[in-house]
Amino acid sequence: MPYITPDIIQLAREVDLLTYLETYEPDNLVSLGNGNYCTKEHDSLKISNGKWCWWSRRVGGANALDYLTVVRQLPFTEAVEALIGGKLPMTIPTPSQQPKPAAKEDFRLPCASFTTAEITRYLTSRGVSESVIRYCIEQKILYESYPQHSCVFVGKDETGQPRFACWRGTEERRMMGDVKHSDKRFSFRISPSDSTNSSATLHLFEGAIDALSYATIAEQRGLDFTKMHLLSLSGIHAPKQSTEQSEAHNAAQTRAPSALENYLESHPEITKISVHFDNDYPGQSAAQGLVAALSDRYLVENRPPKSGKDVNEYLQESNREKGKFDLGNCL
Repeated sequence: MPYITPDIIQLAREVDLLTYLETYEPDNLVSLGNGNYCTKEHDSLKISNGKWCWWSRRVGGANALDYLTVVRQLPFTEAVEALIGGKLPMTIPTPSQQPKPAAKEDFRLPCASFTTAEITRYLTSRGVSESVIRYCIEQKILYESYPQHSCVFVGKDETGQPRFACWRGTEERRMMGDVKHSDKRFSFRISPSDSTNSSATLHLFEGAIDALSYATIAEQRGLDFTKMHLLSLSGIHAPKQSTEQSEAHNAAQTRAPSALENYLESHPEITKISVHFDNDYPGQSAAQGLVAALSDRYLVENRPPKSGKDVNEYLQESNREKGKFDLGNCL
């Protein structure tokens, strides 16, 4: 292959490693259960969610082409030929064919670490209880990424399929934001498994750590947070400073965020919404907008923390000053 066109390279990149190994190296593939695999040749090379990480070498990739060039150390052109020239179900465009539009990329969770030590250390340092962290990990809505070792908060749809994820770094240069192709309708939440034995109140937060902080506060009060509805919007949209125009806009707001609307549709048992946004102008402006938008359908209360910037800061202050803070103010 003297020249490799961009179309052919793109086709080669679309072959995931699991498909390649099932086709060419089935004897080298080892199932670990729950959709996770490794190889007999390299037991530290783990495959999950369409991506792979080679732990012993601290490298990883997103497809079979990366595997052939990094692990097999094939020259790039030979790796492309191995994929395109083989028996995988592909159609190589000919010069007479019109190139196909690029396929829409699917949402994929970041590669997972096989430890949760770093995110547990970080979240407990923020005041979140180990039992809340452990519950979220067991529910597979929180895990530690690899190789970043950041918190990944996962949002699932009604069938339990991950549809959303957001990052939260644990170092000084904190990585934050939604994972590419996340569906905002399914942002991070802690939901009761049994709607008939749950609260009728939805607690709303700007971020996932505030939701975990609230669960910790509830736990400290002797309440069962697993029976509560806790929803993070993964950010809010509001003006940064107060103006008469923005106040009028907030008062006239008629549509709630997609994550909130979707959650309310899925949980008809909810009759009350408690908004626990940050103690700043954007947070309180957004909270007032939600009160105006939803008060005709629900009992909506704006319940920011009584002190501190947000729910997590309030939790940390209360942990430092035991007995001086009424945790009930935030509930």
